[in-house]
Amino acid sequence: MKDLLKISIAVLACVLMSFNTHSQRLYLDEIIELREMDTTQLKIFCESKGFKLKKVEADAWRAVITYQSVSDSSISFLKTIPTGKTLFNDTKVNAGPGVIYYYFADKSNIKDFKKEMKEKKFKYHRTNSSEYGGNLFVHNQYRTAEDEIDLASDSLLGRKTTYCLMYYRRPN
Repeated sequence: MKDLLKISIAVLACVLMSFNTHSQRLYLDEIIELREMDTTQLKIFCESKGFKLKKVEADAWRAVITYQSVSDSSISFLKTIPTGKTLFNDTKVNAGPGVIYYYFADKSNIKDFKKEMKEKKFKYHRTNSSEYGGNLFVHNQYRTAEDEIDLASDSLLGRKTTYCLMYYRRPN
């Protein structure tokens, strides 16, 4: 009986640990899906993954919705939703699905994302890096025929390096 209880506790602990670590990291497939989701689908997805709504901002050209991980404050993402308005007239255009910005602090995710991008046929395009006042900003761009991913890192003086995966439709 004691052995059964120990095994049950061990299994429950593994399941809970798995949920807490794996449910917070988003995978490339999920990020790709996020870009196409409407706000209702986005809300349901985020609730199931342990993300809470943090902020909603809107202007004439886009809405920006920010979600934060409940268990890891270093993980968040924002989704832009274009209104379709143009700058100089009131006609609307097909604005497309917008952009996803996925922020994380675990450098090991970069390796995982690169593997996932290769599987999705994203090809390395170029690296842009800039240094301002000792702060280093690096952007590695990957492309398909229609989409682009920018894997970026910001190394700010006195702070931990932060990472961002930006996923968007390639500009024409």
